[in-house]
Amino acid sequence: MNDLLPEGAAMPAVLHELRTWTNAVSMWTRILKRHRSAGDVDRALRAIERSAAAMERFIADLGILSRGAGTPFGLYLENVNLLTVVDDALDVVRPKADLKEISLLWMPQGGGAPVVCGDRLRMQQIICNLLMNAVQFSPPGGRIAITLTTNKEYARIAIEDSGPGISRAFLPSIFEPFAQDPRVHHVDGSGLGLAIAKTLAELQQGRLDVDPGGEGRGAVFHVQLPLVRHQASAAYA
Repeated sequence: MNDLLPEGAAMPAVLHELRTWTNAVSMWTRILKRHRSAGDVDRALRAIERSAAAMERFIADLGILSRGAGTPFGLYLENVNLLTVVDDALDVVRPKADLKEISLLWMPQGGGAPVVCGDRLRMQQIICNLLMNAVQFSPPGGRIAITLTTNKEYARIAIEDSGPGISRAFLPSIFEPFAQDPRVHHVDGSGLGLAIAKTLAELQQGRLDVDPGGEGRGAVFHVQLPLVRHQASAAYA
């Protein structure tokens, strides 16, 4: 995991990750100034609180990473409702999507509340990274569809964007740190978000895959996580 921040690339990566959360805080603060209803205020304050907590965790990770101490991502394991995780991630991303007039279509399927054993903030970070990536690559007025399905063993979250798709040449390196599709020059970012999301999914016994869609046909990222079969006590890992 230490090679996620090779020499010379660390600062852009750090700025990219922190910008995700600081942008959310800034946008929700502006919403607070414009809307004064109790519901809007409560929702904005929750989003700001979650973003601040995520920044604290990320800064702590950087401290560990700077000392070269193995895997930087400690996990606090507990039973987590995936519907809540996606809802919280959407609250972080929605202001940025609104600026581009991108529709976020959240479509959980099958009813019930799928529960997995993992780190709630880390799971939110996975979904936020994927959604931010989808917003970056989708054109103004585009759409992003988020679906959640389950079977007896797994929950599967799919995030489909309306961007340019992923070229076959770029596909093998898409989850590598700092990988950038040479076809796309107008998108800011360090190329670290997908690498972090994949690592976090695997640390929580899950996986992250992509259906490239093809050039001009968008892309679909799939997060798969094992469902809990019994109640789990919170614990560090």
